[in-house]
Amino acid sequence: KQWYQRRVRGAFNRADKHARQMESFYRTNEREVLEYIVKSYLAGKFNKVPELFNLQESLSRSISKVVFALDKIWLSFILTTASSWQQIETLVATAKDDLSLIDCDNLIDNRDYNCNEQCSPRASELESL
Repeated sequence: KQWYQRRVRGAFNRADKHARQMESFYRTNEREVLEYIVKSYLAGKFNKVPELFNLQESLSRSISKVVFALDKIWLSFILTTASSWQQIETLVATAKDDLSLIDCDNLIDNRDYNCNEQCSPRASELESL
């Protein structure tokens, strides 16, 4: 059981690192969009400003952004407070499906399903794996 606990703790550490990277991604994008809005005004390209404001709005209300922010909070909490495997299990069970503080009706799903090809392998292709 000890090796399993180390593996789980390592997985939590990797997940925490990933959540922090995604938070940085969104923070950087929001800052850069604001910079592009200012540059558009200065260059006199006023027709681009509404488009950039729409992009900023979709970034700030992104489902992915909210999910990663929550993951980062929970992972940080678990990694700093849990001292035993039982505490980790309790904290994870408590965190599951806790969306009471999120206004889910105003979030936007920014995923682009058209950018990746649909993959539907045939049964014969799966058997060869």
